[in-house]
Amino acid sequence: MNIETLKLSAVRNYRNQLLRESDWLILPDSPLPPSLKPAWIEYRQYLRDLPRLIDLSGDTWTDDVMKDRILASPPLKEPVPQPAPEPEKEPS
Repeated sequence: MNIETLKLSAVRNYRNQLLRESDWLILPDSPLPPSLKPAWIEYRQYLRDLPRLIDLSGDTWTDDVMKDRILASPPLKEPVPQPAPEPEKEPS
């Protein structure tokens, strides 16, 4: 396995984590205001496209470098609005 394959695997793993963490935001019963959903849909599409968009070049490639490149380069018109945290469920 070459270094580019390892880098791409790390990108995909982190991308998948970010997608999982934001899945709840686009569900029909999400508490996210409808006005914020388009930005999140666009951001999630960026994450899905990421493996073919990200620049894997450079000698230094750490998790922090990868995360900085992913989070700093989305081609969004505005920053992705941050939703309020999910409400905690009451014990049954």
